[in-house]
Amino acid sequence: MNVRRWTRRVALTVVAFGVVGCGSSGTGGGGAAAGNGTTRQVYNSPGVTLIPFTDQWYVASGGSWGMPRWMDINNVIFGSGYQTGLSSPGSIIVEWAPNPDLPIFQGRIMGSGLKPNFCYQLKLMGMPGPIAGGAGGLWGTSADNATNATLVENARWWDYYDENTAAFDNSDPATEMASANYQNGWVAGYQYLGYFMTDANGNIAGTDVPGNDASLNGGWVPFDSSRSFHITGYIHPSTDSVDHYNQQSFLQNPLVDKRTWTLNYTQTPPSSGPYAGATTSTGTVPKAPVNVVLGYQTENNATGGTAPLSFNMPAGTHNVVLMVTEETFHNNMSTGASTSSSSGGTWRTVFVSNWSTGASSDTGQPWLTSAGNPVSFTTVTPQVGASSVTVTLAKSGRNYTATAKVTVKNDATGAVMPNAVVTGNWTGPDNQSASGTTNSSGVATIKSAAEPSNGGTFTFTVTGITATGYAWDNVGTSGSATE
Repeated sequence: MNVRRWTRRVALTVVAFGVVGCGSSGTGGGGAAAGNGTTRQVYNSPGVTLIPFTDQWYVASGGSWGMPRWMDINNVIFGSGYQTGLSSPGSIIVEWAPNPDLPIFQGRIMGSGLKPNFCYQLKLMGMPGPIAGGAGGLWGTSADNATNATLVENARWWDYYDENTAAFDNSDPATEMASANYQNGWVAGYQYLGYFMTDANGNIAGTDVPGNDASLNGGWVPFDSSRSFHITGYIHPSTDSVDHYNQQSFLQNPLVDKRTWTLNYTQTPPSSGPYAGATTSTGTVPKAPVNVVLGYQTENNATGGTAPLSFNMPAGTHNVVLMVTEETFHNNMSTGASTSSSSGGTWRTVFVSNWSTGASSDTGQPWLTSAGNPVSFTTVTPQVGASSVTVTLAKSGRNYTATAKVTVKNDATGAVMPNAVVTGNWTGPDNQSASGTTNSSGVATIKSAAEPSNGGTFTFTVTGITATGYAWDNVGTSGSATE
């Protein structure tokens, strides 16, 4: 069963945060990930302030789903005074690159006043409307159905026409896209970009990719859509060494891109704030530091899932919603009793950048009263080129054969490109076209014909490169060798 699959990338150097009740620090983390720090972007400024979202899933399900989480990532339950007195979900500002250098969404986030030592999901959401056009559906005439279709086909989706149904099978996009609710504009595709963690004061601190800690970036935490996840899982090695996420019989895949967060609880319970009167399932708040490991289940490893780990947005302008949801680690869905709690929550959405001001078909109530601020970015087809051409000669009898080694890389990232077809022309003793396919190291090996020795120079010039999802940069790189 898949429950609201709102779930589809910056490990930090060790950082200690201020303590109000408890503190946290983080180490470890994954590799190339959201906000991987490989490029410097020009962000729109001042960006947008996300607006609070009234999750109608909670109302539609009679309070069974979309419940708020009142635990930190160590399952310490915030005090009752904090729970009943919290009047604001906090504040989050997002800036993004309107013209990213890669065909993905790239942005940065800053926030305060959020729940402390807490894990939130960050998602990129489509804006569906009737496929036939016109008013109706979630976004009506403001819809971007092309971008929404890209997200449905490559990531996940949620049906806003029928939120009362908790179970959705997100493994068959073709069937979903043929459904009446999709055709009528109610099914929104979304990509879970990754989590962000808050510190003990409720400030956004970081995610799982090295170098993107808020303390290293002027308070900002960079992120992007370079990977697509299903959900965040956690492990509590200092308390029971059990990966609660993998206790679920229907989700047995190991977590990836893990990062350890250390929570330092105070010896004397505070008299005010989230941890005043805090408890756990055993009634005792830990005094010693507690390590909690957060990691991801990738979307392509989800049971029945076929979505890719990463995908590029097609060239064009994309209108989307940025959404923040509380991560609740499949609370109430695990076979391990220690992870099931009435305070554990069930994926409540708390912020959006922009949203339809229409009413939920389930409840008749609006999700919010302000439409918010549109989020739009324009991507271009990424380019590849030959970074080098090296030509060597081999003699056999009276003949010479030239071999060209052509290295193909992504122009923006410098990553080598396997399975790219390189075409080019030999000139000199041999005058003919030839081609080859790059190996896993991005190198194509292309040989000339054997030609008699005459002291000539063999030159190979690239005339084209074909790679799925990429365009050749039209640079005719060449290399030569003389007998």
